[in-house]
Amino acid sequence: MESDKPGPRLEMIPTSKIRPNPYNPNRMTKSKFLEYVAEAIHLGRLPKPLIVRQVDDYFEIIDGEHGWDVAVEVGFEAVLCEVIEADDFEAMRQCYKRNRGGDDNRVLLGRMFQRMMANKKKSIRGLAKEIGVSEGTIRNMLEYLKGAELRKHCAPETADTDIARLSLQQAQMYLSLGDEICDRWLDAGADLYVFDGFNWCRDQVVSELYMAELDKFLGSMDELRPSLELLVPLCVWWNDHSQIKCLKPYLAPVAELKFPAWILDLLPCGQDKGQLIVLVSPSEWASILQNVAKRNANASGLVGLVQAGVRLALRNAGHDLDDIVGPAIAEKLLVVQEGPEFIRNADFLAFEEQYQLTTIGGRVPEEDSLAAKAAICECLRAARTDLATNNKRRLSSQMPPEVSLVDLFIEQLSRIEQAKLQQAEAELFADRATLEQQLVAKLLLTADIRDGLVAGRNFAKCLATRLHRLENPELALIGSYVLTDGNDETAVCRWLKQVLISQQKRKTQPNRPA
Repeated sequence: MESDKPGPRLEMIPTSKIRPNPYNPNRMTKSKFLEYVAEAIHLGRLPKPLIVRQVDDYFEIIDGEHGWDVAVEVGFEAVLCEVIEADDFEAMRQCYKRNRGGDDNRVLLGRMFQRMMANKKKSIRGLAKEIGVSEGTIRNMLEYLKGAELRKHCAPETADTDIARLSLQQAQMYLSLGDEICDRWLDAGADLYVFDGFNWCRDQVVSELYMAELDKFLGSMDELRPSLELLVPLCVWWNDHSQIKCLKPYLAPVAELKFPAWILDLLPCGQDKGQLIVLVSPSEWASILQNVAKRNANASGLVGLVQAGVRLALRNAGHDLDDIVGPAIAEKLLVVQEGPEFIRNADFLAFEEQYQLTTIGGRVPEEDSLAAKAAICECLRAARTDLATNNKRRLSSQMPPEVSLVDLFIEQLSRIEQAKLQQAEAELFADRATLEQQLVAKLLLTADIRDGLVAGRNFAKCLATRLHRLENPELALIGSYVLTDGNDETAVCRWLKQVLISQQKRKTQPNRPA
């Protein structure tokens, strides 16, 4: 059956009645365009017809926009065209399939795919199937389109070309960086590896810069990497001192004046109602740094100038300078104050020893940890009191370098564990019924005949019966070897102890049958 739909026809159409379509993603380089012009002049016509469709009173190009540009350039009044019937979707489909003479602008291609999906209300999968491309191709071009829409906030005139020239990996990275950093990164050359070399991954670097409100200090063009090398340590310092209240405003002047992060260690800190605070205001801190920056001092001079400015600000505010410490010491003081009282009041320990002893522990049960720390304090108290007495002087902050608090802690934990083990074993061997039960259970784990029979009886029941008939000394001897890690000496001692107990009972019970 023949279709009523008219087929394509060839016509000479005036160039003035032809218009390019608004969705063509194909672009031709200048050198290729000049080659095309030369070929058209040589032939006296275009090498091939344009593919067009009629829209109202003009003809819209489906394939051949570069040819029409050449015709206008050369001055052809009319060109040969193949006129076809196509709706908007079909026109875009053919535009994509036919236009292979140049290179696709990926942003424009993404925009065309978006229009096609909206036109037919298709998903990515549906469009991919309809036009015969992979879902990944459509999804990637839509990523470029998202990038261009984001770029328009910064550079509306060049957004499409700025994003279209990126690789797919660069376009995806641009989208992942966020509104402020992405454009600085793009303008600085879109280096995929500019965030490498830090202890944090790229996403964490970006996240921390935003949270610390330092993203606005990122440089532009070739200054991006140096900016990161300045700002990331500030973020690290901020994270490391999270116990101090309202630190964020103190970061900005350091970043703005390009001071190193360690300058923040000179911030004067104290406590207010149990919270750590900075004792100079952000504006005072900024003023101190601005005055120092004018002096152009080296690192050692920088420290002295900042300290002098801080002392002056504290004195003017009426603070006692003897009570002022830096952020690191302030945080350690807070840790010690919140730790066990027996460590906090141990005046024979240096402050660093108090802090170290407070923070030792890890995953050790709190009860054992506290017991070990208390034992360490008692040992050191006794040792240092004796030493102070012998030397006729008080020794409150010295510890022989060979003594390690960590080693002492491990030693005390070992003793505590050993004491617990001995206590558990003592309780086990003091309760005959429990000892018998555990012996049966342990022996059944290793016996190959656990499910078998002994003289027609179940192995477990037979074993329990025979163990029950044993005298206490022999039961203790077997239990020592089976249930504990005791050596021969321990096993014999337990046996002998039970023998003596049995003899003592016989003496107190003379009428008991032998």
